[in-house]
Amino acid sequence: MQDKFRLGVVFTHPTQHHGPLWRKLSEQPNLDVKVFYLCDENQSSGDHYLGKDSQPWDVDLLGGYNYEYLKDLSGKVPAKQKKTSLAPALFNHIDQGKLDAVFMQSFINYSYRFTALLCKLRGIPLIMQNDATIISDGRYSRFRQILLPVLYPWMLNQADYWLSCGDHNEIHLRHYAVPDSKVIRGCHPIDGDRFKQAIEQSKDEVASIRQELSHREDSILYGFVAKYTERKRPFEFIDAIAAAHKKDPRVRGIMMGGGVLQDDIYRRLATLPEEAVINVGFVNQSKLPLYYAAMDVFVLTSQFDPHP
Repeated sequence: MQDKFRLGVVFTHPTQHHGPLWRKLSEQPNLDVKVFYLCDENQSSGDHYLGKDSQPWDVDLLGGYNYEYLKDLSGKVPAKQKKTSLAPALFNHIDQGKLDAVFMQSFINYSYRFTALLCKLRGIPLIMQNDATIISDGRYSRFRQILLPVLYPWMLNQADYWLSCGDHNEIHLRHYAVPDSKVIRGCHPIDGDRFKQAIEQSKDEVASIRQELSHREDSILYGFVAKYTERKRPFEFIDAIAAAHKKDPRVRGIMMGGGVLQDDIYRRLATLPEEAVINVGFVNQSKLPLYYAAMDVFVLTSQFDPHP
């Protein structure tokens, strides 16, 4: 008789959010977890959305659980996410004799859609979670928005269960006719333990970072931590901090991240007093908690951000 519930996870790549979750789930005595990764982004290279200065993550995202990288049709493990990614090995892995349920995030790539098809054909329950909201749907083209009311109710109901990650996500699921009986309240995973431990063990370094970032003893540091993309609205942050600095010279903006707008950001900052806003650039995962701790205020300027 089978002792453990066998959960298969099909996921794009190792992330700082989910790696610790797979590790924690694997510690449960009655659960057997196997993660199938579709690429090794963040491991062999940095996050390409963070620009040319990004590096592979410097924290362990693979230890403590069973995982396997899957090759695509080229016979290689992709180095970054691709919507056209299709991993043929899923045909053998997504099998009722090997798995009791499958978890995946979306239908964004061919491998995800192939997984959903195999689950449906082979009678394997499919559990899903994404961070979509009605607001985030607004970024799509007019043509796609016309198709959403027709396509989404059918597509989203291919899942047997949804783990919602907040009120707005639940509204999105209900809007597209996913019944409440399929929705279980969840959350978006954050490795809070790692952040707390890093800050507690590195108080002197936190103080040193704060001193380095400050332009005066009584600085008030406002932080922006994100990809430098239009959706994250970095220029809104810069303009707000520049205006605040004029009224209160203690105010200083600290920008951390990278991306397609980096050169434009440097040009914008060049027009401001150096004391107003500085761009630190890419900060790797092991140091991020220390930079958060060194700031007084975290600012979220995104046009939309799915997580509550």
